[in-house]
Amino acid sequence: MTLLDSPKPPAHSSRARERGVVAAADGLWQAARRWESRISDGFILALLVVVALVERVPRLGIRYWGDEAISVGIAGRPLHEIPHYLGFDGSPPLWYVLLHWWMAAFGHSEVATHSFSLLVSLVAIPVAWWCADVLFSRRAARAAALLAAVSPYLTYYGTETRMYALLGVLSMVAVTATIRYYREPASATKWRGGGWRGDPSLRWLALAVVASDAVLYTHNWGLFLIGVLFLSGLLGVRRRGDRTRLRRVVGYGAAVGLGYLPWVPSFVSQLRNTGAPWAARPHLIDLIVDPFNVSFSAAWWVVVAALITAFVVKQATYKGPRWTWSTAAISPLSFGAFIVVGTVFCGWIASQFVHAWAPRYVGVAAVPALVVLGAFFTEHRIGRRFLLVVAVSLAATTLPVLTDPGAFADSKSNVAAVDQAVRPHMAPGDLVVTALAELPIIAYYLPAGLRYATPLGVVSDPRVIDWKHLPTRLQAAVPTRTLAAVLASVPVGGHVLVINPVTFAGTQAATQYAQTVSAEEVALNQDIIVDPDFQSVLFVRPHDVGAIANPVEGILYVRTGLPPAARAISSSVAP
Repeated sequence: MTLLDSPKPPAHSSRARERGVVAAADGLWQAARRWESRISDGFILALLVVVALVERVPRLGIRYWGDEAISVGIAGRPLHEIPHYLGFDGSPPLWYVLLHWWMAAFGHSEVATHSFSLLVSLVAIPVAWWCADVLFSRRAARAAALLAAVSPYLTYYGTETRMYALLGVLSMVAVTATIRYYREPASATKWRGGGWRGDPSLRWLALAVVASDAVLYTHNWGLFLIGVLFLSGLLGVRRRGDRTRLRRVVGYGAAVGLGYLPWVPSFVSQLRNTGAPWAARPHLIDLIVDPFNVSFSAAWWVVVAALITAFVVKQATYKGPRWTWSTAAISPLSFGAFIVVGTVFCGWIASQFVHAWAPRYVGVAAVPALVVLGAFFTEHRIGRRFLLVVAVSLAATTLPVLTDPGAFADSKSNVAAVDQAVRPHMAPGDLVVTALAELPIIAYYLPAGLRYATPLGVVSDPRVIDWKHLPTRLQAAVPTRTLAAVLASVPVGGHVLVINPVTFAGTQAATQYAQTVSAEEVALNQDIIVDPDFQSVLFVRPHDVGAIANPVEGILYVRTGLPPAARAISSSVAP
């Protein structure tokens, strides 16, 4: 009998094989879990740090954009002068003080200052591990650390000389410690063994207060996070007689407020005079899209699909008691999700009344969200499958930079390229004029000894920007009068470099500030173009404007010193 002639197997044999396949799959899954349990936590953390290094180190050499140069300019001041200059800027001082010390030790080059943010972003990996382990489980800790290692937000801002990576790390600690403090069982202080054994919640209170104040001293959006943390605690006190938990919440709020009190006058002054005048009022779609784009970049749609699927599965398989809001009964997962979503929503609401919305500010909630997602994805087996897909998708967003780091050197701003092109023509005493509030980055890359001016007039110190009522002051400026004297002071053969913005990214083009800057840019250029004493000798414009977040163009003029007759001829043939 040949194989073709063999009889068909009975039906019960097929079912047995199916059961065997299922059993084999389950066996492989159990083997994988046993293998996972044998891997030491230290090895996994070290591996994830290496993965993050591979993703982030190629970005260390990316050129500064305006805000980074402002950070260097302020942090480079004497320590006691930093709070004074922050009165012009609108930020709290913690980041600048830390950067000041870092620059004193390692210098102020791009690689040096980016390395500080890189270090902070690497610290985020074990911090995410610890937070998820404290709130959820060891499996959730591994998932949160994985997400922190491949997070596009931490990868991008982990190599930028700004405070956002630090803000994310501190926010994770603040959220974790506060949730643990609220949920810690009440215990009376007792005298045992000749010493005091206090309420175990006190150590969580101390950590929560220190981390929360650190968040507030790092970025003003910390007010939204801490406000939601306090509000969630009040909402969790359901019973009238639960005075212990009420005292905990009030004690947390009072302690944090007391620590922030010294900076309150400065914050009020910043709120009245500076803020973020370039920020547009966010629309409802911004509330939905911006947090996803900031957190997940090009892979956000994968995360959305994974979250929806995991949520549906979780609800379909849930057999526990009905959900209730109480700091004692609510799960840390729901608690964390409420805090993350509530923080973004409060920021969006506040931005309807003041200039406060920028997608990068959402990091105060986006980084703690990694801890929440780590637990969310590990609740069910299907969630763990999606976690791998999400992690790979997030890591893939860095592939373009990894394959060609040089192509992204000017991706944030091309000011360095413009300055490099005109540097051979510039000499001490030459004039740089711009309508942009980006003088710090222009002055950072150009040689020393140059003079700087804006439509507001001569700038004595281009390393800092005075943001106080800037749109109003720009609208009142008349470049013909403010720049006439300084342009007349340029000697024959001297150069004037004009740097103009090519476009404004995103929604900024709709703001009063952007419109004012554009109008002043036109007036400034017109004043120089119609002056027959000046002739353009070099024009520098980026080849691919779309590949640069903040593109600029540079026009270099030289003072010719033509006699009156030649001036008339030059004016008659000028376009």
